[in-house]
Amino acid sequence: MLAERHLTPLNSVALLAVFVLASVLWFATLDYRHLIPTDEGRYAQMAREMMVSGDYITPRYNDYKYFEK
Repeated sequence: MLAERHLTPLNSVALLAVFVLASVLWFATLDYRHLIPTDEGRYAQMAREMMVSGDYITPRYNDYKYFEK
């Protein structure tokens, strides 16, 4: 039969240390990884203004013509 494996105190501490280190590295870099690019809000606002004004040719951002992308 196969021998049963039990976690020794040293293995438990090592496993906990790896988990804590991985958690710290994961949560420390959350600020650098953005879920939504910063341009998405601007493009959504331009689409909303195009719908409101009915002018689908000229994109506008805060009532100014916006021809840059």
